[in-house]
Amino acid sequence: MVKRRVRAVSASQACRQRMLDAKKRLPESVGQQAVMEYVAEKAPELDKLTNATRWHNAWLGRVADPEFTDLVEKAASHFSDKDVETADRLKRFNMKKATN
Repeated sequence: MVKRRVRAVSASQACRQRMLDAKKRLPESVGQQAVMEYVAEKAPELDKLTNATRWHNAWLGRVADPEFTDLVEKAASHFSDKDVETADRLKRFNMKKATN
């Protein structure tokens, strides 16, 4: 009988994956700048130039930063809800979103 080894997912891998999943949930019209503004609004203590490298590395998934990950997940749900609300409003007027 052979034991199969199960590879455990580390906390940092899980955190990086959560960041990537949150970025995928963002609507196409929302970019990094809008998310950064949302994060700065929700956590003004992080709105400092000294956190720029920290933000950049977390956004690209190079490092696991739980604080930024939680805020990006909240931003993703906020912008997704806002996108659905806009789509519903346009649907009432028999209109569609403009595509570039």
